[in-house]
Amino acid sequence: MQILLGFFQVFKYPIYFLVGLILVWFVSFAYFFIKEYTHGRRLKRGLHKPVPQSNLLVKIFYEAPRMYVADIYDRDPDYFKYQGLVIYTGRQGQGKTVAMVRDIMMMQKEYPRAKCITNLSYEYEDGALTNWRQLIDYKNGIYGVIVGLDEIQNWFSSKQSKDFPPEMFEVVTQNRKNRRIIMATTQNFYQPAKDIRAQCTEVRKCMTLLGVFTIVHAVRPILDSNGEVQQWKHIRFYCFVHDKEIRDSYDTYKVIESLMKSGFYNRNEKDGDTNIYVIPDKKKRRKW
Repeated sequence: MQILLGFFQVFKYPIYFLVGLILVWFVSFAYFFIKEYTHGRRLKRGLHKPVPQSNLLVKIFYEAPRMYVADIYDRDPDYFKYQGLVIYTGRQGQGKTVAMVRDIMMMQKEYPRAKCITNLSYEYEDGALTNWRQLIDYKNGIYGVIVGLDEIQNWFSSKQSKDFPPEMFEVVTQNRKNRRIIMATTQNFYQPAKDIRAQCTEVRKCMTLLGVFTIVHAVRPILDSNGEVQQWKHIRFYCFVHDKEIRDSYDTYKVIESLMKSGFYNRNEKDGDTNIYVIPDKKKRRKW
């Protein structure tokens, strides 16, 4: 109390002056308000009305738990949770394609209602990807789409970044809305076009030991405005052993042979087509 009294004694004149200014302002306000009212002016009425907001405690301990429980009951167990653009990297023979196929197979087993489309003659695909334009309208609602693109740099090379089709950019930027995950392989992260690298959500670096044991290091690339990696953020490590089911589910040599036969199609100035077309054989039905 003595401290407050001492503070008041020191600053009493500035306090008196400030209080006086406030009183003068309110007296002036009351004078003009009453004057306008006596001249017949009234406050206007409209449709505007304040919207009541619940306080923070109500939001945290009542509204949030109520909506979370409602979401649990409303959740569709077949809702496809995967999304984004995942790129597998590694030198030839380091297991990037087999790792991608294994992960696609795992997602198909987890979500049987998801559709799969690839360009690598995958046994359990629902369709053959022969043109990137197929992805524009290839949808499956909440049940998801899995896209497998082997050697993505053959379709969208970094040397052709300036010619990257805007329709494909729209595809890779709307993976979340369309419940779609694009899985792609390339020997080096910088080989695909800049727009592909910019939308990459995860890079999985592959290394295979003894030809049967693959170790995958999943990282998130942090890029600058030029598409150069500034930092690799660690996500996780995982590993798996090759088995007959995985190896027999695709034919990477068939893809290479098809590429050799078809050749590299030149860009058509009319439709901007820069694709390589691979038509796999008819597939077997899934076993799961």
